[in-house]
Amino acid sequence: MRERAKSLALFVSVLVVADVTAAQFYARLTRGGPPVEPYRVPSRAYHHDLGRNLDLSARWGPIRYPLRTNSFGFRDRIVQNVPLRSETTRLLILGDSFAEGVGVRFDETFHGILDRELAPLGIEVLNAAVVSYSPAIYYRKTRYLVERLGLDVDTIVVFLDISDVMDEAWLARHGHSRVGIGEPEPLLERLKWKLVENSVLLSVAWLVVNHRFRESDRERLALDLEETAWDYNPGIYRDWGEVGFRAAAVNMDRLVAFARRHGIRVALVVYPWPDQVFRRRLDSLQVTFWRAWAEQRRVPFINLFPFFIDGGNPEAAIREYFIASDFHWNAAGHRLVAEALLACGLGSFIEGVQGESGERPRMAGSCS
Repeated sequence: MRERAKSLALFVSVLVVADVTAAQFYARLTRGGPPVEPYRVPSRAYHHDLGRNLDLSARWGPIRYPLRTNSFGFRDRIVQNVPLRSETTRLLILGDSFAEGVGVRFDETFHGILDRELAPLGIEVLNAAVVSYSPAIYYRKTRYLVERLGLDVDTIVVFLDISDVMDEAWLARHGHSRVGIGEPEPLLERLKWKLVENSVLLSVAWLVVNHRFRESDRERLALDLEETAWDYNPGIYRDWGEVGFRAAAVNMDRLVAFARRHGIRVALVVYPWPDQVFRRRLDSLQVTFWRAWAEQRRVPFINLFPFFIDGGNPEAAIREYFIASDFHWNAAGHRLVAEALLACGLGSFIEGVQGESGERPRMAGSCS
């Protein structure tokens, strides 16, 4: 009996060592090294940002992916020093976690694809997007980059989504962001991820339990989220939407006015979350409000809703273009966004090609 217990203990010990070793080997092979946190840092000028000159493994839920930032804290292909001035035409992307590209390798993000596709045209893509940004931060960060630092920018493309309205309403009511950057993660949460990250067996078990047994079909499709409910629920719209739209419009007006004073062109892009795809919300308030706002201010407008809501099976579209059990784009979603932006004439707009009116470039087809 004692020999059997020794054999079992030896087997378990070998299994644990092999499991942990395999997890570490996989991490180094696929992610370039052990995870380093925190990489999201507070900013006195505009609330929060990514750290500068980072090369590490980031985490989005169970997903680990390489994260590199340049000297401005922008997500980038490599760690590099970005000069303030450039002979190329510069595009600055503003947005939140979708535009940052959480959970996806840089080369698979829409901005990584645009960077490759537009480089032959002499266009340089800089991505200033960060998780939980909204128009108030877009304006503050742009002023900081252009006025305080002297960054040379020719064009700004702002990616606005459904969560911006709630974020702006929260800022207007509470005076601070909904997101606590720099706050320590709860001990049990840190322990859970440490165990999952350092064990292949526990990682597989977590995925099976979380995705097969705990979640409903609607949760696996990332539906019925509070950030999107104001778009189709009149009561929630009265509570959050009206305040959020007013605040967002004021801050976008500030951003456009500032950009025009500095000779910088601005375009606006809107896109759906899974809820809008599932409900086929082509007439989403997100679209109708910002289309009217853009038309009044003569800001080029790109509507990506039809590219995700194309008359096919909405559940199939969500599974194809979004991370499983998450509302962010996967690699296929980012590729769709990049292709749509190019098809809508983004390259011509950045280059400053004039439209038929002689006042602003026109976007192609049904893109608006």
